[in-house]
Amino acid sequence: MSAIPGLEGIGDARQFNRIFLRRLDEPGGIEKTSAATRTFIQMRIRERGFARHIIPPEVVTADDCDRSENHDLPTKLVDREFEDTIAMAANFLGNHDGRFVEGDRIRAKFYKIETLEYAFQEAMLLAFNYPITELIEKHSVKDIERVEDEKLLELSNAAVATTGKLIVSPATAIDRQILATLFKMLDGDELEFDCCLMHKVDYDDWNSLPATTVGDKIASEVVVDGWQYQKMQGHKVVTTIKNLVEPGHLYGFVKPEMLGVFYLLGDTRFAIWKKYDKIYMKSWEYTSMIFGNAKGTCKVEMDVPNPLTGL
Repeated sequence: MSAIPGLEGIGDARQFNRIFLRRLDEPGGIEKTSAATRTFIQMRIRERGFARHIIPPEVVTADDCDRSENHDLPTKLVDREFEDTIAMAANFLGNHDGRFVEGDRIRAKFYKIETLEYAFQEAMLLAFNYPITELIEKHSVKDIERVEDEKLLELSNAAVATTGKLIVSPATAIDRQILATLFKMLDGDELEFDCCLMHKVDYDDWNSLPATTVGDKIASEVVVDGWQYQKMQGHKVVTTIKNLVEPGHLYGFVKPEMLGVFYLLGDTRFAIWKKYDKIYMKSWEYTSMIFGNAKGTCKVEMDVPNPLTGL
């Protein structure tokens, strides 16, 4: 039930919460519980949110970073593969006929993502029928991961606006042709399509494709169990129910190492403290997400009806 050391194996949620609160009153209990709960957040947060499925985060330390010449926050220099692949000829005297190839670099700037400061009365926790770790996940993990997802979409939309890899389609539902259109925007640009991001509404439409499109065997499986595969047309699919991704908007990405970087400066932090009968919680992290290859993402916008009104 719990990832917090010392509280494993406790089956009753209210008993778990009582022990959790008692630990806060013990000498050094707040520090121990904060450190243990931070481990819980680190374990769970990496399994949630769609951004981390598209660009897995890499934890870096202060030793990997340096100061910016413009501000006091840490930054990290990232080498980017040089795009010009034209060969350069040189004579025996060392004179070249072209220009020297210099590595292209981009600087990753870190920023802070933090939750609100949540306060709970001690009596409330004693009455909960689910363990405190679920409360932490609800208020801390989901808040942080949503901001990460927002950043991924912000970068994606800016990239397609720059490169023109955005196709507006009159189609009202996803099908194989729409997916092929998405794939070709990357495959046709000497890149390799890797992952598709879509709203669950579009995934539901895919589940309703007729047998003439997906085949009798697949259609019978989908009717019973839904689409059970992790891929569509051979490519990984990530779905979300968050309204950050609009129904009908399909995003495509190359492999993470060809797309960009997602850094965490240390692990996600968690603090918990108690004053009188109130428990306070707050989480934060320092992160940087950048697209080093703007051509590595694309988008198709379909004319999908509103799932609630059908219009």
